[in-house]
Amino acid sequence: MVLTLTRLARIDSKPPKKGDIVGLDQGFTAEDGSPMTLAYGFDSMGEQAYEAELFDDDFQPLNCS
Repeated sequence: MVLTLTRLARIDSKPPKKGDIVGLDQGFTAEDGSPMTLAYGFDSMGEQAYEAELFDDDFQPLNCS
């Protein structure tokens, strides 16, 4: 997964890492035409930790069944 960090929500926030569970927001098109999504990462307390951009083909939905 390639997350491009755009903003840390707090000074004590950790940067994104592979395996993070993120909340997805809106999709958009990158400068090169690639489909991307704005995502939000959360800490263990459920507080927003960061905002990031990711390529649509780099994330996998959780199977919650």
